[in-house]
Amino acid sequence: MVHCMQRTPRARVLLVEDHVFVRQLIAQFAREQLMLEVCGECSGWREAVVALQQREIDVVILDWSLSDGGAVELIRATRADLPGLRFVILTAREEPEVARAAAEIGVHGFVLKRSGSDALCAALDAALAGKTYFCTNSAPLLASALRDPSTHPLARLSPREIEILRLIASGRSPKETAAALGTSPKTVHNQIASLRTKLDIHETAGLVRYALRHRLISGD
Repeated sequence: MVHCMQRTPRARVLLVEDHVFVRQLIAQFAREQLMLEVCGECSGWREAVVALQQREIDVVILDWSLSDGGAVELIRATRADLPGLRFVILTAREEPEVARAAAEIGVHGFVLKRSGSDALCAALDAALAGKTYFCTNSAPLLASALRDPSTHPLARLSPREIEILRLIASGRSPKETAAALGTSPKTVHNQIASLRTKLDIHETAGLVRYALRHRLISGD
């Protein structure tokens, strides 16, 4: 039995999920069981950015991995302009690094799809109340990641090197990457050399495969 907080007016929700059937089920559940106002449904983060510019939304329910990228891209693209927006992740990705990345990016709720509907309800209640909720099933994943941070596949890279890896693997040239990061091409070349050494990957194709494997870029 689902028992969510009753709010007046109803909370306005945007759904971002690239599997149409799953998205439709979530929308129906949100409307009929959680009594939320579903203001839109999107399949990718770029579409969601446009929707958020056009509508007033309280909370976004989204999958971690989307057809055109993922939750990280959406949160980064909207955080500055919409600081009060809440994000609740609903995902099948049961990996410690995903749970940790979600915590680090500052999501307000994290629920595994195999968890019950009460977990999604609790995450939404927490998010709308300005709190953070990780479902019971995801807590061991986060604990595992926090116990042994050295096991994270990107742990040996600095935040700037990770961002450079993402941009280079997305097809940006060193000059374009430098412009995007507000630094010099020489600095970017030095940091590319550093991350190649740390990863022992010396070809761009290898960096692209590494970025794909660790979900820094989309494969579509």
